Amino acid sequence: MADLSGYGFNAVTPFFMTNDKLLVLLDESIADLDTAFFWMGGGRVSLKLGMSVDEFKKHFGARLVIEDISDPKK
Repeated sequence: MADLSGYGFNAVTPFFMTNDKLLVLLDESIADLDTAFFWMGGGRVSLKLGMSVDEFKKHFGARLVIEDISDPKK
């Protein structure tokens, strides 16, 4: 994981990754939140980053893939 992103286990964040060509996956259940705000890894194990869904979508644009990735049967 660190080879692809530059971040260690449980510290991955999609921002400032070593490989800026990787697609960013966002689960549909997060994209459809009523609050339109979510928390994610912040680059260190003890750091979390909160962001609005709209800002996240705007920032990652074409690199963002939104699909149901939480269902292990898919």
